[in-house]
Amino acid sequence: MGLLFQWVYIRVFPAISRYVGYGSAADRPAKNIQPASVKVTLYTAPGCPFCPIVKHRLLTLKEKMGFELKEMDVTLKPHLLMTKGIHAVPVVEVGEKRMVGNATTEQLVNLIASSQQR
Repeated sequence: MGLLFQWVYIRVFPAISRYVGYGSAADRPAKNIQPASVKVTLYTAPGCPFCPIVKHRLLTLKEKMGFELKEMDVTLKPHLLMTKGIHAVPVVEVGEKRMVGNATTEQLVNLIASSQQR
């Protein structure tokens, strides 16, 4: 995706998503963002309407929280989908915990914070 298109998409799609049949993509900001030294994996695929939005939210959080972020396109990796039981994208994985589908900033912070190794 080109940078301009991606910028427009991330800002426009959440406002129109419910009108085109995807439900709400509105964000809920997180209140308590703390550093987290964990590894976060984002599973994506081309054509996924929520993948760019979740990726943008994770990249923004990465700057504030300092976690390691790895993005993995699962399009040509059906074995990965099968072994992990992934049936839809985006998937955010932190340790043994996963969140499937659109995720707000608040939900992402909660997932990352709950997976923080102590």
